[in-house]
Amino acid sequence: MRDQYRLAIDYALTIVIDYIARQADRPPLVIVVGDHQPAPFVALDERDHVAMHVVGPAHLVAKSERWGLVEGLVPAPDASARPMNELRHLILETFSTEGAADSAGTADAAGAP
Repeated sequence: MRDQYRLAIDYALTIVIDYIARQADRPPLVIVVGDHQPAPFVALDERDHVAMHVVGPAHLVAKSERWGLVEGLVPAPDASARPMNELRHLILETFSTEGAADSAGTADAAGAP
């Protein structure tokens, strides 16, 4: 069962990464969020948290730094989980301000992934 779960995650991440790579000439900001944790006997973990990854041009990813995320695939040991109902507000607050023009318009030197 665990091997099948790992293969499913591997497939999903491969699809996302392939999509991002195909957009390399004009890289998008992509927020990858897990929809639910696997059953505890599969994950060997009782927590009900899901992973969230922000991938894209450095100048856009940098805007999400205040969310408390860290670079890489493993959260900081002292990281606190955010409720899913906060995600919409975080995205709107972060990218709907004067900085939103940065993500909608022209590419700049800092936009390389």
